[in-house]
Amino acid sequence: MSPSTIRSVAVGPSAPVDDIKKCKVLIPGAGNPGSTILGKPKLSEPGTCSSNTYNVIVLGTSVSEAGNLIAYLKTRFVRYLVATRTSTQDMAPKAFEFVPVQEWSHIWTDEELFAEYVLDEAEMADICNSIPEME
Repeated sequence: MSPSTIRSVAVGPSAPVDDIKKCKVLIPGAGNPGSTILGKPKLSEPGTCSSNTYNVIVLGTSVSEAGNLIAYLKTRFVRYLVATRTSTQDMAPKAFEFVPVQEWSHIWTDEELFAEYVLDEAEMADICNSIPEME
């Protein structure tokens, strides 16, 4: 996995103190194949850790950027990429191998991501027709 893709790490009680001090986004370890793909991601504020039932993305100190990452994870684009790496409800860290890291200073939309990665009409239609909206 390249450093430019999303990575999931363990942030339990034995995690490095630096990771516990940062904002994290938690993604349920069990997804919803054939539906929204990912379970509902949520913010884990600095000073917290989680159980192994979550995939954890360590971000930094910005709650705003963590919120933008959560919005990104809910895009059809991201969930389509995750769906290509999963065949069961298990959301192993490898499920995020194809998900590129973005600049987290703003909320990404599917339309922006389609333009950023130069998707054609057929590719956009495939994503929109196969991946439902996520609240």
